[in-house]
Amino acid sequence: MQTFMGQRASCSVVRTIRVSNEGRIQIPMEVLERHHLTEGSEFFVFEEGDAIVLRKETGVEGILKDRFSPFLRASEEALAEVWDNPEDDIWNEV
Repeated sequence: MQTFMGQRASCSVVRTIRVSNEGRIQIPMEVLERHHLTEGSEFFVFEEGDAIVLRKETGVEGILKDRFSPFLRASEEALAEVWDNPEDDIWNEV
């Protein structure tokens, strides 16, 4: 099975849709119903390679955390010396 953004990807083709001249797409009704989507539902748009993926807001935080964890870890390691600087302890008493 393929993975996308660190998650197992399972795909099923529902139908081909077109982008309107206003840049809008219409999600098929059966997909809206299956995912309990209503007017005003918000999505995140992800691009990976030639794939464009819409994700409901729920669960996106975990995906982003997993995807960007190497950058976070590198940042924490690079800043460890600054964070652990004993000269900054004086600010604990203010």
